[in-house]
Amino acid sequence: MLRIVSSLLLLTAFVSANSVIPYFLHTDNEATVNECVEKVLEDLMQSTCLFFRQSSQEEARITILQSTNCAWQQDNNTVHLNEECMNEDVCFEIVGRALEVNQPRAHIVRHLNVNHNCTEKCLTECLHGGQIDEAADGSCSCKCPYGLKGERCEILDKQNVFTDTSCGIVDASKTESGQVSLSTYPEGRPKSTFCQWLITTSDPWSVIDAEVEKLGLDNIDVSPGMPCNDIMTVHGTENNEKQINCVDHNNQTLKFHSTGNTLFIELRSNPFSENTFTGPLITYRTRKVQTGVRTYSEGMSASSSTLIISSMLMVLFKYF
Repeated sequence: MLRIVSSLLLLTAFVSANSVIPYFLHTDNEATVNECVEKVLEDLMQSTCLFFRQSSQEEARITILQSTNCAWQQDNNTVHLNEECMNEDVCFEIVGRALEVNQPRAHIVRHLNVNHNCTEKCLTECLHGGQIDEAADGSCSCKCPYGLKGERCEILDKQNVFTDTSCGIVDASKTESGQVSLSTYPEGRPKSTFCQWLITTSDPWSVIDAEVEKLGLDNIDVSPGMPCNDIMTVHGTENNEKQINCVDHNNQTLKFHSTGNTLFIELRSNPFSENTFTGPLITYRTRKVQTGVRTYSEGMSASSSTLIISSMLMVLFKYF
């Protein structure tokens, strides 16, 4: 018994006051609203040095209230959630905003660990769509997507065998739009061509839209809807295309939309091609995405009042 008490005292001493965050679940919340938030808090307690405990509404740093919107109301520290707009990512990101981290879900844990000096937790930042891989001993590393390597997934794995000067990382952070093609375009490409373009932006809230202006792949003796003799693959989209089919480009436009802030394109030519082909010409542009999470500040009192009144009406309709 004495050992347990001593351990609890050590734990209390270890967890600083700034790391303990009291929260209040409103009594009129549906179970699904509470479950969504509590799963986030449980995940954060595993991955950060923060500790969350239920408290009274007066003591709470964060209040969870079922409402008509999914929003963070800064002036009264209230997280508003509704079943129609919430999902795991929304719950994670709105709790992140309540903890002063306005980032997509994949970045929230690292920012919290840095902000709260959680040196015993993972502080590694993975780039270009890399994911944190935590080991049983508490250490962490980046699990890199296809084509990337390095401690932070910062290196193109096959860059030493690229055959064209245009290949490599394309930074869209400043230009927001542009084109990628082989340096020989619009002239014919060399017989043996291997190239990768990693289009990326530093803005974590941006995605990349790409459109093939000209396919330029070897389509000799290829049936409609079949893969080209040249192999072009696109990674980082919802469907994660394995290989682009040959199409009549006059009748069908190829478009790709990334799920994150990177888009990875690979071209492997057919070295036995008897004709001349240019390779693709691809236009890209970055686009800000909306998460469905609103933020109401103290200066937006009218919106805040609307949220509170709406929440009260929901409670009244529930009982009458």
